[in-house]
Amino acid sequence: PFPSEHYDLLEKSLPFYNLLKCHVRRSPFSKLSPELPFPRLPVPDNEKILVWVGDELLPRGSAK
Repeated sequence: PFPSEHYDLLEKSLPFYNLLKCHVRRSPFSKLSPELPFPRLPVPDNEKILVWVGDELLPRGSAK
């Protein structure tokens, strides 16, 4: 479950998240430069990223 002490941060970040999500949905993927190489996975910089799965946010390692 999402830690209750972080709900305030989650609520504050949702407008920005929704703005980005809306922008991505309107932008065709083909606009991205095809010359950029795909990063090696998993990306070490994302080690502590939270991933939305179903109805909860989970650490990357638990979101499989």
